[in-house]
Amino acid sequence: MDQNILDNIGGQDRQELLRLLNEFILQSYKVEKEFKDYKALYEWVIEILPQAIWVINENKSFFTRTARRLRAKKFLKRQRL
Repeated sequence: MDQNILDNIGGQDRQELLRLLNEFILQSYKVEKEFKDYKALYEWVIEILPQAIWVINENKSFFTRTARRLRAKKFLKRQRL
């Protein structure tokens, strides 16, 4: 924020602004925690699936892959021999 704007905000308005900013920060922490929890759940669900899974980004990097993919990869290598 521009310092002039902050200087022109009165005492009560400044306190309200600080309260709202603090509330916004706390809410963003909650959203971040929820996101991490949902990501962990997603990874857990993907990992318990019986199939080997690769999820590939457009740039060919891996978004996620399961541990079963290692067994599938070894199996596919053996089949090529």
